[in-house]
Amino acid sequence: MWLPGHLGVLTRWIPPSLVDEVVEATGRTERRVRLLPARVTVYFVLAMALFGDCGYRRVWAALTAGWPRGSVADPSAAALRQARQRLGPEPLALLFDRLRGLLGTTDTLGVFWRGLRLVAWDGTCLEVADSVANVARFRRHGARTTRPASYPQVRLTALIECGTRALIDAVFGPQQYTELPQARALLPSLGPGMLLLADRGYDGFQGLRDAAATGADLLWRVQAGRLLPVIDPLPDGTHLTLITDRRSGDRLTRWMRHGRRGPRPANLIAITLRVISFRVTVTATDGTCRSSTVRLVKCSTPSGIRPPNWPLSTTSAGKLRPPTTG
Repeated sequence: MWLPGHLGVLTRWIPPSLVDEVVEATGRTERRVRLLPARVTVYFVLAMALFGDCGYRRVWAALTAGWPRGSVADPSAAALRQARQRLGPEPLALLFDRLRGLLGTTDTLGVFWRGLRLVAWDGTCLEVADSVANVARFRRHGARTTRPASYPQVRLTALIECGTRALIDAVFGPQQYTELPQARALLPSLGPGMLLLADRGYDGFQGLRDAAATGADLLWRVQAGRLLPVIDPLPDGTHLTLITDRRSGDRLTRWMRHGRRGPRPANLIAITLRVISFRVTVTATDGTCRSSTVRLVKCSTPSGIRPPNWPLSTTSAGKLRPPTTG
């Protein structure tokens, strides 16, 4: 028999009471006693994520390794597959929703920087089972000059807390979708008091605008070819720039090409950013060196969007503020 609360090390972090709660909330509670009840199947699916290179039987063996031989069930791979099918995805989705969130405190190393909680988002692709349903939903992907990939893939974009690596939120979708639409789905998990880090690929006007509108501060790497005109140079070697929507960008470009003669174009829809450029040199063990320039943009305005005709003004820290009046 299964003793309540003791199914491997997973129960230390995910208590059986929580698993029972999500199973009941999603209507997966058994009407009769089964060899593999829903609670056990939840832990089995979680163990599959820890032992991704193992088949069903080996995952089961790893999950129950601490039990005396003969004291637990020894299901076949077919029985484990049927248990997964009975469970479905809903209990796992609800369990993730109950567990995700911030973990770090002010005493946790690497979580805070100057009073701001460090968070980051990024995306990756994961292979999924080669089933008819998965191929129809996620498709196979490969280079145009080669055959399609062996397995369909899903794209995952996750928002994590730095320092603890706790998952704050995540979204899955077909691989052909870009990371930007998925990142927008994570915006409700951002807010004031956070400093969001991001790599290249998220630095479009709409992505910056939407992320800044959450109230979070932004520190993002930008693509090497991105034009970041110097609007106002700062004493520390950084400068302020404007990133605009397409229509405002044309008017700003014409104004810059004419040597900034006349007043700045009115009614620009723009985000004011501070640009930080630096050069990184890596020396290998054989003495060879590789160097590259890295550019970051920082947004610390209250909403991220600069109102039309708002003159640029900076504090000693380089943050933007509205100009004061008499």
